[in-house]
Amino acid sequence: MVDALPRQWMTEQRRFGHELCGMLDSENEREIRQLLLNSSRFDQHLSVYGATLVADLGDAGPFVFTFDQPDDKRIGELLKKPERHWGWLASLQKGDLPQLVKHWQERLIIGARPHQALYRFHDNRVLARALEHPPAEAYPA
Repeated sequence: MVDALPRQWMTEQRRFGHELCGMLDSENEREIRQLLLNSSRFDQHLSVYGATLVADLGDAGPFVFTFDQPDDKRIGELLKKPERHWGWLASLQKGDLPQLVKHWQERLIIGARPHQALYRFHDNRVLARALEHPPAEAYPA
């Protein structure tokens, strides 16, 4: 079962009192994004590109969704298909969704002019490469 390890991790995070969230690549997962938008409360999702310099790309940009249970059927399809590189999972303190999104909004544009780029941190392949560089103790930050 492909999704057993992620679900085990999510169960553990819930035991610690953390909220579960998923960073979703909206461009490649529009159908699931719409399902999550239509079935989530307004306080359970945020567009990362919203209210930023790249807000006009919001429809294609990443969204963060929180969910209450590790067995949430709405994310089951994603967990079964990691090869789709749909994004990644995280846990956070309850109510910290706005702070998480702000953290990533502050890191959207990287580099100095005229060599700026949009950082695709929502792509799990990009984030995995970035995490190869800092020391392990810096991962939580």
